[in-house]
Amino acid sequence: MTKYRLCLNSSNIYTYDCSTPGGTQSIFYRYIYVKELEPGSYQILSKVIWYKRGYHEYELRTIVTDWRRI
Repeated sequence: MTKYRLCLNSSNIYTYDCSTPGGTQSIFYRYIYVKELEPGSYQILSKVIWYKRGYHEYELRTIVTDWRRI
């Protein structure tokens, strides 16, 4: 899970790189999974997990298509 840990850089933008100057680890972990359903159509899954006063998880799924080709 450590490779999914989010950090805040000096501009308060979430990133996976904690080694940048001013970077601090956050309590959040995130991964994004992209699956091609067919050419020009993708299913995207994003999950955010954090541990503060217990375990919490938020999941978002969507399908992205190239609607102009249809």
